[in-house]
Amino acid sequence: MYPAIELTTALLVTAGAARFSDLGAAIVVPALLSVMPAVALIDLRHKIIPNRLMYPSLIGFPVAIVVARLLGSDLDPLRGLIGLAVYGGGLLIVALVSGGMGMGDVKLAGVIGAVLGALGLRFVAVAAAAGVLIGGLVAIGALVAGRGRKSAIPFGPSIAAGAVVAPFAGGLIASWYLGTVGA
Repeated sequence: MYPAIELTTALLVTAGAARFSDLGAAIVVPALLSVMPAVALIDLRHKIIPNRLMYPSLIGFPVAIVVARLLGSDLDPLRGLIGLAVYGGGLLIVALVSGGMGMGDVKLAGVIGAVLGALGLRFVAVAAAAGVLIGGLVAIGALVAGRGRKSAIPFGPSIAAGAVVAPFAGGLIASWYLGTVGA
């Protein structure tokens, strides 16, 4: 399993760096993507997203975004803060109301919101929507496979998958959606 995770991480980092012409984005986004395979695997295996990964990320990524901006990057720290508040705060409310979601999911959403929000809030919207869609499909698959409705299903891998989709297809998906609904 570990060689597959390491290969996936290398591919995500390489593709993420190639995706952006802005140097700040070409550094910060691949760094975020490098965390996603580990988070997904750990949550699948242990049903936890470790604070050892999330606390440094919650501090390091916003600092990196601010430094990148000061060095001339297009990354926007204010939009990153809004992304953190909207995605992380939204899942915090869900976690408090439902009791079924862990705080690791909330912190992961906050980190993703900060980084993708610094690119543009449409990326956060696509990451959140993709994560919910993927999570819903996983839940349906689990029900079809015979798991009960009360079975614990890790949501971190779905959140991480949404974070992977957004940097590569977020602009296209957001434009398609906004064109479809006429906004």
